[in-house]
Amino acid sequence: SLSPHLKACLHYFRLFPKSYEISVRRLLQLWPAERLVTPTEGKDMAPEDQAKKDFHQLVLMNMIEVVKLKSDGRPKTCRVPSSLSDYLFPDAESGGVFCIHDGSRSNATSSSSDLCVCRLAEHLDNLSSITPSDKKQFEYLHSYLFFVKRKGGKPAGEFGNLLKMVIAIRGYRLLRVLDLEDVYKPVLPETIGKLQLLRYVGLRRTFIDSIPKSLGDLHSLETLDMKHTNITSLPKSIWKVKTLRHLYLNDIHLQMSVQKPFVKPSLTNLRTLWGLSIGKKSPPLNWLENLSDLKNLGLICNIASLGKITNLIQGLTSLESLRLRSINDFYVPSDLAIGSLNNHKELKELYLLGRLPGPLKLHELPPNLRIFTLSLSYLSEDPMPVLGQLRELKALRLFAHSYIGEKMTCGNGGFPQLRVLKLWVLKELKEWTIEEGAMTALEKLEIRNCPKLKMPTELTKLSNLKELTLVKKF
Repeated sequence: SLSPHLKACLHYFRLFPKSYEISVRRLLQLWPAERLVTPTEGKDMAPEDQAKKDFHQLVLMNMIEVVKLKSDGRPKTCRVPSSLSDYLFPDAESGGVFCIHDGSRSNATSSSSDLCVCRLAEHLDNLSSITPSDKKQFEYLHSYLFFVKRKGGKPAGEFGNLLKMVIAIRGYRLLRVLDLEDVYKPVLPETIGKLQLLRYVGLRRTFIDSIPKSLGDLHSLETLDMKHTNITSLPKSIWKVKTLRHLYLNDIHLQMSVQKPFVKPSLTNLRTLWGLSIGKKSPPLNWLENLSDLKNLGLICNIASLGKITNLIQGLTSLESLRLRSINDFYVPSDLAIGSLNNHKELKELYLLGRLPGPLKLHELPPNLRIFTLSLSYLSEDPMPVLGQLRELKALRLFAHSYIGEKMTCGNGGFPQLRVLKLWVLKELKEWTIEEGAMTALEKLEIRNCPKLKMPTELTKLSNLKELTLVKKF
């Protein structure tokens, strides 16, 4: 039988449409925001790590089905198996704790009017079908999630009026989770700052143009996801939210976000900082040194600030994923000298975009790298003999002009765990040799716009190869 907290995690799937593929990234941040996970092994275990452990336990018990995998084999999307969903969730309302509104009628209206819904999910074709519900019935709402089936179209202006009504009700200020992922251009009212218990604001792929300044007044905020939006600046108060753990941006400039006089950010609990752009005249960056818990870092750096950033990265040895892009004043990819990352034992995923100063050296690479992506690196020396020695490497992506040589050799016994290889726009590459015992685990090979490349006959000997994609031009 399931423990109470695992049962709570599993029942959370009631909020999602049946057979809906939920991003594992999204789920593992919603569970902690909902306080469904509590670290059980030692006081130092982070809620996100406990959520990951609980997720894998439910997968092993066949309670959660992994639908898609990342290129290194980690779960990407998941759902409750259809054979279990009807058995596990016979009543979506669960005594008022959960409520599903499908646009035609609210399930909660068929319940007792005394029920207090804690979690509400909107399953709609579009947001025009939203109608205000019984205010008393929902005055203790903790979580509000939207699933809009039809993507794009008319901006969701109706949502702004709805949220204003929500905030106007005193009880609605208990809201902890507001997840609008994939809702097209919702309007957030300035009064959102009154939701002082709000921990999670999900705006990914909403293409929203701006956020209210009062969002920086949410002193309980833990996750703010603005990836794939049109937001270009943040209220400077965001940088003082000490509870913030995950901040996903969309190429937001630091000098635009933190106005003069510069106030040193105090995001000491940050685990994710993704999509921040460091400009030529950026404020002091030494506050990054204090982010000892930082696991995921994605930066776009002006070449003038790159040296400071790479020095700071040397000290961030807890990083698990790093994406670094170097640009010049005209936003064109530029030189990228990052130095040695050999001390980054936890670093599993690395993406470098920019011209590297010389050939790759094994002793400068993270030893436990699982996913490695290079783009516009302009390497003149074959990187394969070095990369083939990374024993944990499962996915390698050599994108546009990452290698400009004519010959490439995967040596005997190299790439023992490589599952996915992508070669894109290597326009000078002519010969590719795969020696005996190389890439024996390769499952997926994708070659795009490598016009001079002759396909190696050794590919027929790769017994695990399941998927081969050949595209002459994009």
